[in-house]
Amino acid sequence: LKYDGLIDIDVNIVEGEDLIKESSSDDTVTALEQGTAKIHISYTDEISKDVTIHINPYEDQTLGTGYEGTASGGASCILDSNGTLWTTSPEFKKLQTGVKQYISDRVFETKNPYAGSVTYRNLNYYVDNNNVLWSEDNQKIAEDIVEAGQGGALDSKGNFYDLHAESPEPISNVVKWASEPGFTLILKSDGIVWERNLFKWEQTFTKISDDAVDISAWKSQYTSVDDGAYLKSDGTVVKIQYFTDRCDTEIYNVNAVAFGAYQPSYYDESGNYYLLEDNVCVGNIKVADIFLYDGSEESFYLILAEDGTLYFADDLGDDLTKIASDVAVLSNESGSWHFKDRAGQYYIAKSDKTVEKMTEVRIKKDGDYRLYNTYNG
Repeated sequence: LKYDGLIDIDVNIVEGEDLIKESSSDDTVTALEQGTAKIHISYTDEISKDVTIHINPYEDQTLGTGYEGTASGGASCILDSNGTLWTTSPEFKKLQTGVKQYISDRVFETKNPYAGSVTYRNLNYYVDNNNVLWSEDNQKIAEDIVEAGQGGALDSKGNFYDLHAESPEPISNVVKWASEPGFTLILKSDGIVWERNLFKWEQTFTKISDDAVDISAWKSQYTSVDDGAYLKSDGTVVKIQYFTDRCDTEIYNVNAVAFGAYQPSYYDESGNYYLLEDNVCVGNIKVADIFLYDGSEESFYLILAEDGTLYFADDLGDDLTKIASDVAVLSNESGSWHFKDRAGQYYIAKSDKTVEKMTEVRIKKDGDYRLYNTYNG
């Protein structure tokens, strides 16, 4: 129906009314089932013709019961529980089967020093059930992958693949990497730390320290400046702030044995968790995330442990009170909820250290859009 909308074409279903459906708003038909149907099209006295339509079998488009990934911006993909990777843009369709991990990433691309602006490029990868790493355009990158994530991947032989490079090549003897869109750090088995600063347009890694036992990268919550860090064997922490035009380095003479995952932080040999910049001891727990509720009349902190236990504190450094278990995630402050448990229920916490299950939730607020969820629970 090439000229639909330009000329007034009449469309009538002759055969197969159970196989196709005519639109009520325009002269188009939609396939419903596999088979053969026939339509008649006519335009005044000049065109009068029967058209046979063969409808092929549908490809299975059933989404698995569980999923992970993202469905926004350039990274419009979902990985379901069946190991099927789907795209949601420009249309919802199956991309790949047999996928065990999907990685949505971005990397620094250009900067305008006069406008003070920076642009980033979206990157997407996946690892299949055979532990092969692929790019989003189905180009094989590496095999025998044991770990993959933002900025990189490791194979079973200790070879690192820099996924922020144009053509990732294996770098040997790497035990860990830490990356944000503007930089990548790698720690080799000999304790040497290597850096690639993309803001400086560096194409190769440069040695920045030796005698290190750990590295980390922390995405800033409040600014566009991300942090990298390495831990010396004597417990000293060296933190690097990556500005687009410079790097600022700070040295912390503490007794750290490992880095924490939530913001600049570390653990001492007794397992106590400290915030690095203020050297505040949060508690003797493995911290996964921290949420600050700052209301008009009250404020408090929620501290989520890696085992799913949720703790309450009036201020960081105060005694912790357990208020929930089996917690999956804390709020990112864009919704009306404070935390969600592993069963998918949403809750708010109160200053009296009690919690309340929510039945109507604003899950997310993004600009002019609101995402709500209503359920019986």
